[in-house]
Amino acid sequence: MALLEVDHLSVTYTPRDQPANRAVHDVSFRIADGEFVGLLGESGCGKSTLGNAVLRLLSPPAHITGGRVTFDGVDLTD
Repeated sequence: MALLEVDHLSVTYTPRDQPANRAVHDVSFRIADGEFVGLLGESGCGKSTLGNAVLRLLSPPAHITGGRVTFDGVDLTD
């Protein structure tokens, strides 16, 4: 069983009077207890937004628009 499960997570920034910007789209991964994972990508590709979404640290205008994050069997996206 995975310690952290991210299933089809999507995050969108929706600023006032501007079009929505999808920063993370349909990301899924699982991390087992004791496993180490690195996240690589170009500047501006959504790494920090993904990390903030998993840790429930998103600030408006960012919000989770789909998917689920489960840590040790607890759904964090409720």
